[in-house]
Amino acid sequence: ALGLEFGSANMRAFDKYVDTMSLSKELFLKFREIYGTVNCIEIQNKVLGRKYDFTIEADRDAWYAEGGLDRCPRVCATAAALAAEIILEHRK
Repeated sequence: ALGLEFGSANMRAFDKYVDTMSLSKELFLKFREIYGTVNCIEIQNKVLGRKYDFTIEADRDAWYAEGGLDRCPRVCATAAALAAEIILEHRK
């Protein structure tokens, strides 16, 4: 979302790249402040109390049964909300 709003398809527009990377770092730091990490397995441990290996059928079933379908999308929604806040804050 940040790249779409502030970036450029023109690879020579280096200033746009630098601006977008700066905003991406802001998003990264805000997200990490909330979850303590940006690593999916570590977020699974924090949000669901354990990690899941989706190549193992029992883990896939457990993830679903233990609320993964409800909790993991909230993590994505948090990231999207943070990105939207940054876009609104920096839009000219």
